[in-house]
Amino acid sequence: MKRRLRAISALTVALVFSAWHSTARADVGDGGDVLSGIHASHLTAEATQTKVKISRSGGSPGTGRLTPANPDWTPPPCWYEPMATPKQFKENVQELKKTGGLGLVNTSIRWDAKLFESSYKKRNASGLLGQEFSKYGNYNISQQGKGMWYRAVLNPNVETGRDDDLICTELIHWIPNGSPPPYPESISPKILAGYAYSSVRIPGTVVSLNPDGRQTVNLPTWIWLDGAKFTPVSVTASLPGSGLWATTTATPVGLHLDPGTKDADLSPSSGTCPMHDGQIGQPYTKGSGLKPPPCGVTYRHSTAHTGPYRLKATLTWRVSWKGSGGAGGTLPEGTFGTGIPLHVQEAQAVNR
Repeated sequence: MKRRLRAISALTVALVFSAWHSTARADVGDGGDVLSGIHASHLTAEATQTKVKISRSGGSPGTGRLTPANPDWTPPPCWYEPMATPKQFKENVQELKKTGGLGLVNTSIRWDAKLFESSYKKRNASGLLGQEFSKYGNYNISQQGKGMWYRAVLNPNVETGRDDDLICTELIHWIPNGSPPPYPESISPKILAGYAYSSVRIPGTVVSLNPDGRQTVNLPTWIWLDGAKFTPVSVTASLPGSGLWATTTATPVGLHLDPGTKDADLSPSSGTCPMHDGQIGQPYTKGSGLKPPPCGVTYRHSTAHTGPYRLKATLTWRVSWKGSGGAGGTLPEGTFGTGIPLHVQEAQAVNR
């Protein structure tokens, strides 16, 4: 993913800072394991990477990503999570001074050590930056153990655009322990559930066909899925040391068929084959003859002059989640499909 990291003038930073709010949230104590192994790097470009950990369970391994069936919903592109304790913050700025580097104050704005110092070091700092942040003084060292500095991070699974720049715009901000969340994008079980949704990986929708090669006009094509490969998949997102977690589970519920032409009959007529006893459709068995399959398609015209039809098989997954503090609920169903080119020949005498 491309990060749009842009250096801006001190005046522009000052204007952005004027929109900052001091109320915030923290339930991660003194940092604990949240920043385990992180020293002077949590303001660098790599710091846009979340500290949230992902673990997977259930189902067959896959690389497919769910597409939300609801076009108005997307996984969170960014959120606010703990960055550093006061001591870690101060040490990091001192390291930036040595290296002459730039530190990130959110997912898109870089700042040099001088600007950090002018805003956090002295209570009598002058100018707009001082007016907004002089209340903390010396990176809020006096509040060590009573809260955390937070900053926005990006969801590595979501492609961002210009509109996403307007979502997590707050700069590094202080959140006292136990305070209510100040922004909808503050890290929470629900945010973690959305991140887990974007991290779900499912097997490709590979269907079995009979006939498994060239199809025949007016002869039913039986379609089914190997139920052993399509079982519930769970992803857990957790923030170490915070007690915050969410497990998102995707369960296959049905296969939708699009024959790629209007000159075809679907079975069932809706084109949606439900999951039943862990299986979608039924394998063809000798002697089934021309009876309609529980899941399949019958083509009425050949492709001799049109080129192959493209059968699209889309598997639908129902998604639910549960998280810390008894939280939980549902998320939009997800889909993942594949296209299969099918040649259809004229009707002939066929033995099956």
